[in-house]
Amino acid sequence: MTSVRLLALGLCALSGGCAARMPPSFSHALVGRPAPPIAERALGGQDVEVPGGFRSRVFVVDFWASWCESCPESVRALDALWERYRGDGLRVVGVAADEDARVAADAARRFGATFPIVLDDYQQLVSRFRVARIPLSFVLDATGTVRWVGRDVDALADAVRAVLAEPSAQAEVF
Repeated sequence: MTSVRLLALGLCALSGGCAARMPPSFSHALVGRPAPPIAERALGGQDVEVPGGFRSRVFVVDFWASWCESCPESVRALDALWERYRGDGLRVVGVAADEDARVAADAARRFGATFPIVLDDYQQLVSRFRVARIPLSFVLDATGTVRWVGRDVDALADAVRAVLAEPSAQAEVF
């Protein structure tokens, strides 16, 4: 390792760590505003509330569908992100924009989703979140404010890490 990299690492350690940077977000009407609340029953039977009801520091609400060609890749990447950071306060909710619960549940299994999935068979959440195209992910902070919107799974991971690194996210939320 070069001396410059060692110096940079040392400065990060002395200053309490280097904060993750929020990647650029899609221009979306909800960025910087409170997300529409979600209070639904997931396909697995558990109640899902966003925000609230559990200790969470960051939420991801991901819109997908069984017929979407790029959704399997994004759901798999999101599931890996959830597995990695759920112990740190990440909560993920998938919103299936399908009309049939069995079709959505089968697709969720095929895609490898282990996080809760809610069915949006009447497109109410799609409408409230102003989703024009899927897949589309929303990153919310602990207060429910939309901080990032996009489709890129690498940028999504960066956005999650950036919110987790914020001092306000360090306190546990109930």
